[in-house]
Amino acid sequence: MTSLRLNTSANLVGTAFVALVYLLILPIYLRLLGADAFGVVGLFFSLAAIFAVFDFGFGASLSRHMAQLSALEGGRLRQRNALRTYECVVWAMCFLLGIILFFMLPKLVEYWLKTGSLDTNELKTAFRWMALGLALQMVLSLYTHALWGLQQQFIFNIINASMISLRLIGAAAMISFVHDSLVSFFVWQTLITAVHAGAFAWASWRYVPGTGPPVFDADLLKHSKIFIFEVALATLFATLLMHIDKIVLSKLISLKEYGYYMLAWSIASVLGRIAGPVYSAWVPRLTQHVAAANSSQLKSTYLSGLKFLAVLIVPSVLILAVFAESILRIYTGNTELAKAGAMALLLLSIGSACNGILLMPHAMALAHGWTRLSLVQNALACLFALPLVYLATKTWGLDGAGIGWLLVNAVLLALTVPIIHRRCMSVPMTK
Repeated sequence: MTSLRLNTSANLVGTAFVALVYLLILPIYLRLLGADAFGVVGLFFSLAAIFAVFDFGFGASLSRHMAQLSALEGGRLRQRNALRTYECVVWAMCFLLGIILFFMLPKLVEYWLKTGSLDTNELKTAFRWMALGLALQMVLSLYTHALWGLQQQFIFNIINASMISLRLIGAAAMISFVHDSLVSFFVWQTLITAVHAGAFAWASWRYVPGTGPPVFDADLLKHSKIFIFEVALATLFATLLMHIDKIVLSKLISLKEYGYYMLAWSIASVLGRIAGPVYSAWVPRLTQHVAAANSSQLKSTYLSGLKFLAVLIVPSVLILAVFAESILRIYTGNTELAKAGAMALLLLSIGSACNGILLMPHAMALAHGWTRLSLVQNALACLFALPLVYLATKTWGLDGAGIGWLLVNAVLLALTVPIIHRRCMSVPMTK
C-alpha cells in the first residue's frame, strides 16, 4: 500500500502552495479589475467550486472502485475498465452541460446580478467563456477522484499545483499586458482548464495498473447505481449548503459588496483547504480497511485522522477569528473593506472549521458506502440555511451573511460525530 503519510504530506504541500498563490493573487485581481469586476471573479470561483465537486456522484464512485479493487486479489486488472466506463459517461455529461451553460449563464447578467458600472455585453461574453470552463470542472473532478483512488496524490499535486498556478498568474498577466477585461480573464481560465483536464487524464491512465485495451463495463454502473445516486444527491445538498450564502448574496447586494464578502470567504476557506488534503488521503485507506474487514486498523486510522484535523484546524481558526479585521487590512491595504468584512470573516472562519473537521466522519461513512446519512443531513441543513441566510442578510447585511454557515455546520458537527462513532467503528459495514 502507498504510504498514508506520504500521500497526506503531498496533499498538504500541494494545497498549501495553491492556497498561497490563490491568496497572493486575489488582491492583484482586485486592483486590476476594480471591486465590481472582482465580484464577478468571486462568483466564478464560487461556481467553479460547485462544479468541481458536483459530478453527479461518478467521481466518488470511481475513487471507491479504485480503492476497493486494489485491496482484492486480481482486482487491479479491472481498474482500467472502471476508468474507461466512468470516463465515457462524464465526458458526455460535460459536453451536454457546456452547451446548456453557454446559453443559460449570460441570462444572469440581465435577471440576477446588480452589474453596477460594468458593460452588459462584455459581461455576457465573459459568462459564455465562463460556462465552458465550468463544464470542464466535472472532468477535472473525475480524474481527481481517479488519482485519489489510485493513491497517486504525489503526481496529482504536482500537476494540480502547476496548472492552478498557471491559471491564476497567467490570468493576471493577460489582464495587465494583453487586454484589460473580464473576457481576457475567462478566456485564459477556460483554455488552461482544458490543458489541466488533459494532464489529469494522462496521469490517470499512466498510473492505472494493467495492460491491454480497456472495456466499457455497464455492470459497474449498474451495481453502483444506488451509491452514485445517493452520493449525487448528498453532494448536491452539501454544495448548496456550502455556497447558499453566496448565491443569496449575489442577488441581494451590489457586486462591490459581494466582492468584499468573497474576499473574506477566500481567507476563511483556507481552513477547508487544510482539511481537504487529509480527507482525500484518508478515504482510500479507510475504504481498503473496510474491504479487508480490518476493524482494528479502521478504528485506528480514523481516529488518527480526526485528531490530525483538529490539530491543523483549531489553532488556525483562533487566529482568523481574533484578528479578522487586522488580517483583512494587512491583506488588502483597504480599511473600508477590512471594516465591512471583519464580522463575516469571523463567522465564516468558525463555520469553516466545523465543516473541515466534519470531513473525517464523512470519510468514514463514505468508506462504508453509507451515503444516506450525508444525504439526509445535508438536505435538512439546506432547508434550514436558506431562510436563515436570507433573513440574516436582509437584517444585518454582510455582518449577518455568515450566520447560517456557522450555525448549520456547528449543529452538523455535534450530531454527526456521535452517530459515526456508534455505527461505523466496531464492525465494518459493507454495501
